[in-house]
Amino acid sequence: MRIVDWRWIAPALAGFVLLCGGVRSAAMKNPPATGVARRPARTAATSARVMRILRLLQKRAQTLHNFTADVRVKTHHLRTGETDIDIGRIWYQRRGSRTRFDIRLDTLVVDGAIAKRHADHDFIFAGRWLIDRNGAAKIFRKTPVAPPGRRVNPLELGEGPIPIPIGRNPAAVLREFTVRLVKNRRRAPGLIHLRLTPRHKNMFTFKRLDFQIDRRIRLPVKIVRINSDGSPTTATLRHVRINQKMSHHFRIQTPPAGSGWTVEIHHWKQEK
Repeated sequence: MRIVDWRWIAPALAGFVLLCGGVRSAAMKNPPATGVARRPARTAATSARVMRILRLLQKRAQTLHNFTADVRVKTHHLRTGETDIDIGRIWYQRRGSRTRFDIRLDTLVVDGAIAKRHADHDFIFAGRWLIDRNGAAKIFRKTPVAPPGRRVNPLELGEGPIPIPIGRNPAAVLREFTVRLVKNRRRAPGLIHLRLTPRHKNMFTFKRLDFQIDRRIRLPVKIVRINSDGSPTTATLRHVRINQKMSHHFRIQTPPAGSGWTVEIHHWKQEK
């Protein structure tokens, strides 16, 4: 049985995507004040441009109320040499302090051939919960990502399951990551390529993140994550529609007893 890394698949808001397991490591929740690697030397112009981009992404969170997009998540497995592509759609919505999104996967492609067509399968983030709802198998799993009484912002690095520098103070991003601009190999005048590398190797569950930011919508539309084993996972958003009328039913209700569903609700475990 194939286990989907749905924390990574959950693509992120308006241009990024993937729920990712890129959250802080418990061991590095409070990184040491000493031994912090210095940022590599950069020209003043490059440093200033990086700061402008980070500030732009910080402000973008204030104007992002909803978005929908088609999503493709490609994972290459180094051990087997196999490449999987999950194809689906994402709906994101923010109302006041409440943020939620739904990623619905409908097709799995393995090494270029359709291996499975999903039916009624959603990965949902709501407040402080991640929900894996498989309507075909009638399985409902609900897992907390924050302690009771606390909501997380999935747009902020380290706060939620989506490691994206949206809504985060640029100074805080630079404390935890080395950030640099990368020249696009192909002609892509409408895209900005940012590379984030954690300053502490045990702080996050990934080695590197690369963002392709669309200048027009001011959001990442492609993310490449280099996992801890060196394998790449690439998430791409297409046909992004931002802040338009959206009617979508977020199916977050727990199925009642006797409905024929298998329900698994996990509880928050306090770190020691």
